[in-house]
Amino acid sequence: MIMVFYSNKRPEDAAFLDELNHVADAEANVTVVPTMTEPENPGMAGPVKPGKSMQRCWPGISRT
Repeated sequence: MIMVFYSNKRPEDAAFLDELNHVADAEANVTVVPTMTEPENPGMAGPVKPGKSMQRCWPGISRT
């Protein structure tokens, strides 16, 4: 599995977000995790943190 964490200030600043999402849609082993540090949608807010991002991608996952 390939995970791409892609962080920008706002969605309109994400130059390749559409392209990355097309790759993720076409390839089952690719997951794109976009995060925005100054979004209009606060659900995408904040820096990428390993535990938080893992929970967002795989709810119920536990770190051992």
